[in-house]
Amino acid sequence: MQAAVTSSTGNLKETIVASSVIDSSTAGFQTINAAYGAVRLAARHTILVVEDETFVREAMAAVLRSSGYRVLTAVDGREALATCRECAWPPDLLLSDMVMPGMSGAHLATLFEAMYPWSQALLMSGYTEELSPCRARLHRTAQLRKPFSIGTLIKAIAETLNARAPALTA
Repeated sequence: MQAAVTSSTGNLKETIVASSVIDSSTAGFQTINAAYGAVRLAARHTILVVEDETFVREAMAAVLRSSGYRVLTAVDGREALATCRECAWPPDLLLSDMVMPGMSGAHLATLFEAMYPWSQALLMSGYTEELSPCRARLHRTAQLRKPFSIGTLIKAIAETLNARAPALTA
């Protein structure tokens, strides 16, 4: 079962398709992961989800947890940075909305890259014009256009994590 979530910012309406299955059943998510080659190594990865729309943030977090990821959440950039400083596992991936109050996703991704040079970022936006310019400024940042399906989200995360730069060595 799926539900469409619509949020509006100014004159733009953003829609994300999110699963309404937020229980312990993961058979559907395991199928999605297998179909996109996201081998069940997800438990080794921590994802920080930053989204100011509560339902969208909670739905994405539930989908990612059901797919085996450790998930941290934040409502904006300031909370995301505080979460990073306090978390037991440094995030492997920042999954952030581009347009949020207080701090843009691009600015957050820049700070995140400085904190965690080995990590990746995946920015989401329904604003087409927001995604293209930030691509040139951010080295390890992928982009995802809203609206997107659960399968597209899982695939984009797997591809972004697989594109990770080699580990730093001393």
